[in-house]
Amino acid sequence: MLHEILLALSGHPSPLFEPGGQENFPLITSTESALLRKLGRLAGLNRALRGHIARVSQVSESPVCKAVATSIRQSHLTRFQKHILEVEKQILTKDAARVGAYNIVPLASLLGDFEPWTRPLEWLWDLTCLILPPNEDPEHSTCTGAALLDRLNRDTKTGYPDIRAMALDLLAVAERAWLQQLNQWLLQAAHGTTSTSDFFMETTLDDKRLANFTIVSQRAPTFLARPAAESVLFIGKLLGYLSGDWTGVEQTLAATPLQMSRLELAQQLRPLLSLGSPVSQSQLSLTISKIRTSLATQVVHGLLPIHKIADTIGSLREFFLIARPSFVDALVGEADNTMLSRLARMKASQASDSNPTLASITMKEAEVNSVLSRTWAALAPWIGKESSVDSRMEWARDNLQLQISKGANEEQESRFHDLLLATPTTLTFRLRPPLDLFLTLDDVHTYSIIHTYLLSIRRGHLHLTNMWRQSAIRREHPATARSPRSTDKGVNDAMKKKRERYTARMGQIRSMWKTASAAVFVLSELGNYMATEVIDESWATLQAWIGPEHEPQDESRMHAVTSSSRPPSQSNTQIDSTQVSMQGTADKEHVIRDPEVLSQAHRRYLQVLKQALLLADDGYTKILRTFLTHVDYLVAIVSRLQEVQHKVDLLDEGVLEGGTHNYTQEENDRARDVRQAATQVDQDIDNLTTRLKAIDGDRLKGGPGTIAGQFGPSDFVPWDGGGVDRLLMRLDLAVHDKGPEDVPMR
Repeated sequence: MLHEILLALSGHPSPLFEPGGQENFPLITSTESALLRKLGRLAGLNRALRGHIARVSQVSESPVCKAVATSIRQSHLTRFQKHILEVEKQILTKDAARVGAYNIVPLASLLGDFEPWTRPLEWLWDLTCLILPPNEDPEHSTCTGAALLDRLNRDTKTGYPDIRAMALDLLAVAERAWLQQLNQWLLQAAHGTTSTSDFFMETTLDDKRLANFTIVSQRAPTFLARPAAESVLFIGKLLGYLSGDWTGVEQTLAATPLQMSRLELAQQLRPLLSLGSPVSQSQLSLTISKIRTSLATQVVHGLLPIHKIADTIGSLREFFLIARPSFVDALVGEADNTMLSRLARMKASQASDSNPTLASITMKEAEVNSVLSRTWAALAPWIGKESSVDSRMEWARDNLQLQISKGANEEQESRFHDLLLATPTTLTFRLRPPLDLFLTLDDVHTYSIIHTYLLSIRRGHLHLTNMWRQSAIRREHPATARSPRSTDKGVNDAMKKKRERYTARMGQIRSMWKTASAAVFVLSELGNYMATEVIDESWATLQAWIGPEHEPQDESRMHAVTSSSRPPSQSNTQIDSTQVSMQGTADKEHVIRDPEVLSQAHRRYLQVLKQALLLADDGYTKILRTFLTHVDYLVAIVSRLQEVQHKVDLLDEGVLEGGTHNYTQEENDRARDVRQAATQVDQDIDNLTTRLKAIDGDRLKGGPGTIAGQFGPSDFVPWDGGGVDRLLMRLDLAVHDKGPEDVPMR
């Protein structure tokens, strides 16, 4: 029976430990049966572990999981097998420590030798079940190398010395496998090949066979900080450019003298494999930072100079952050012309009594592209006046795209996408190498969101101000011709009737003009606040940190070109004392910043800018979207009222035949709609002011509106807006300036 027990412990099947197997041995006492059940538990765990580990090695796609499974089989189960052989040797040699009188081997003594293995084998079984659940389809297994690393890290703190020792041993194996995977990915990324589905960096190839990298946070272990992951992404892209055969890189980049051989790349990445176990977050971040700095010092400044990065940020500011208002005005004008043209064609093709709406229009990709093309044509007179402006305009023409938003919804970030055209659209730009060393797709998305938001405010302001250019709706135009000393009673009665009609019309919509004037003031002050007190201040802080030697050369010229079309601000943008001291510090230290450091600073700049523009406040964006929608409706209904009034005048003069349509009744209906729309806009202004006061109160209390962060001495500290109190002081004028007859009694 001893031989049968030892064979079963070694992993072989035995009838002794099968269900009900002990009933076939009637001479076994109850005590021995209890001891055998414990030994059978060990035998079953060993056998199940070996079979399950073999299955993991065959089906698992995770290199880390495979390495841990292999280590369990080759190290820990082998150690258990050696212990079985040692016990067997002691029994065969009749060691006095094992064999008693009359060559009797006590079963309790045998169990005492193997019982300490119960907890380790149970822990190993739980670990392998985490890697691949026994009854689960391997294709649906969700365990990743990062999850296994985190589990091993936690199990080093269970308090059991044997479990801690095994967890540390397996953790060292898993960490080395993960570091090798990281090293291999960097080498493979340099040659354009994709990574495994287990790695935290997802690699895809676009239509042009260009590799795109995305960080998947769920696959990253806890000892990999987010900045370190972004540094890995930067290094992977950079090594891809330095290799000569990376798929999709333009010839001008692939032919640069900055190429590195695989051996040179391996030398650069060697510090990764020399990290000790357990790997700490600070240790790994420091190593990755050193590799990044080394590569940046050697080659990156020749591939992507800092002045090129600064010029790119300046171009993005001009066209996405509305620092060039002429572009926005032309874009809005061409979009309006496109929508009016589509409405006219739809109305001509439908029945005469039907009125198509904007909601019924579906724009095609070609129509959206033509809007941007005509915008560039409208801006052609600007090109060539200044060489620096011309270069940025050419950059915009080559890289900017107006695209239909795929899967746009009513969520906060896509709330303004359908205001420019009936179909949700966004302005974006092509992210080409080597610029993607500095920018990411998330940065492009953030710029698109901010641009859509600022564009919507500017568009509403333009539409309202254009109402004052419609003389026919604003005053009697042309004036009623007088008949001097006329004695014709019919002529005098017609003139009197016409004057009374115009007087009645003006009285019907007089309150609308007060509301429209207040709305123009609100949108003007809101846009001016966003442009001068938020964007310009944030930009000045970032520019001071980068350094004056990298300041875009056309900054002053750009302001000279665009200042005439920008609303006047209360004060010019200035750099405060903190920014000046930061700039002076940068000048003294002459810090060499690689694109990855600049990318992190730029990302922080965008994050704070988005929050300072109030885009992170869901309540505010909802109210603003409602306000802009009601402004559009007010402008549209006033335009329709003007058309109806013109037809009424023609009918009265006998120039037009009315047919079956009652234009006089429609005029009264439209005038009523105008008053109702004005009331809605008034309410929106009050709601917007109330929400801004709540936001200002939250900031004063240190609530969700507060921007805070911990930064090192050389880190970029973004501009922290002081609140919206100055904006509120101006907007309060719009509320109190509507007149006592238009403001409801409270």
